[in-house]
Amino acid sequence: MEIYLYGILKTLENRAGFTMVSIKQLLEFSDLGRSAAHKIKQALTNLIQQQVIDVYDAVDFQNNLDISNVKSSDILYIKVNEIVTEKEPFVQIYTDEILKFMSTKMKSTKTDIFKQFLYLMGLVNQGKEYRKISFPNIETIVKDTGVSDRTVKNHTKTLEEHGFLYSNILVIGKENL
Repeated sequence: MEIYLYGILKTLENRAGFTMVSIKQLLEFSDLGRSAAHKIKQALTNLIQQQVIDVYDAVDFQNNLDISNVKSSDILYIKVNEIVTEKEPFVQIYTDEILKFMSTKMKSTKTDIFKQFLYLMGLVNQGKEYRKISFPNIETIVKDTGVSDRTVKNHTKTLEEHGFLYSNILVIGKENL
């Protein structure tokens, strides 16, 4: 949940370097019902504790806000800190991809599908400029992500259906080389 929220907050960040958003909006972007507001609050609290975001009660950024006291409709003023250093590996996801993800209705939990998407993009980004493809098998994804093979298959199908992933098999015969 936290990595998905980080992606949303970073995508919605304005030129002044902050995001204005409510819990209600984050629920909508995550395809979660109102009863899941506590999950959003917990994820935001985790991001605050990890020093990834700072949440304020107003645009003057004077008073930090206690997430536990926030109503779903309250506007949060969030400064998103950079979490990537030059020494650490990172996954590059374009803003358009995150915006598309946010606006796409999916059958399963969007945050879980996003985790698999990030995992796969990480494999793609390991390549140099000439290699922007990856061929992980289901067993490798299961082992690395800790989810079942059925979940991996379902999430892969969802990512393919919505145009986030392409799984094509290309066979070239020797006579065509």
